[in-house]
Amino acid sequence: MITKIKNNKLLIAMILPFLIIILNITVKIIMKEELLIDKLAYNILVEKLRSPTLTIFMKLITKLSNTTFIVALAILLTLLFQFLWKKEKIAMLIPTNLVIIAFINQILKLIFQRDRPIGYRLIEMTGYSFPSGHAMVSMAFYGLLIYIIYHFIKKKSLRITLITINIIIIFLIGISRVYLGVHYLSDVVTGYSISIIYLLFLAKILKKYNFFP
Repeated sequence: MITKIKNNKLLIAMILPFLIIILNITVKIIMKEELLIDKLAYNILVEKLRSPTLTIFMKLITKLSNTTFIVALAILLTLLFQFLWKKEKIAMLIPTNLVIIAFINQILKLIFQRDRPIGYRLIEMTGYSFPSGHAMVSMAFYGLLIYIIYHFIKKKSLRITLITINIIIIFLIGISRVYLGVHYLSDVVTGYSISIIYLLFLAKILKKYNFFP
């Protein structure tokens, strides 16, 4: 009982900073206030850092969270866990995780209906801006991969390398969305924060039901 209470307190402590970020940004968006982080991100990523070479790189990076790529990778990993590594629970978890976070994102977009930035897009995107679907999906998808890698990869050096690669991918995807002019930084930060909270709850559920014995 005492352990359970301590675990719940730890979970709340981990969630609270991200919840504060979400609420702070959401209130400002509802009130139609300009966010300082959006202005700073525009000045740095769009005004100062844009270049032909970096644009090519960012367009490639952003494809790592496109629907086609993520779904294809999810299918591949599901098949590998199902038939090669004989981990049926994980095989089921990967696509389920993707469907849940995509659904949550679409609901939130319909609720807030924030328009995308205009005037400086380098790629065309449809739909609403807040929260960023690419940020939410990449954090949830690659974040789950990090969790799986942590539990299944025994060799420390390989485990650290794979986790680091996934963290870099998540970070760069968010940056690419702002750089390419299809999201505000506040969209990305909120998307990340929502998915981190989601992953913390997911990790608790997975531990409870012994997905990783």
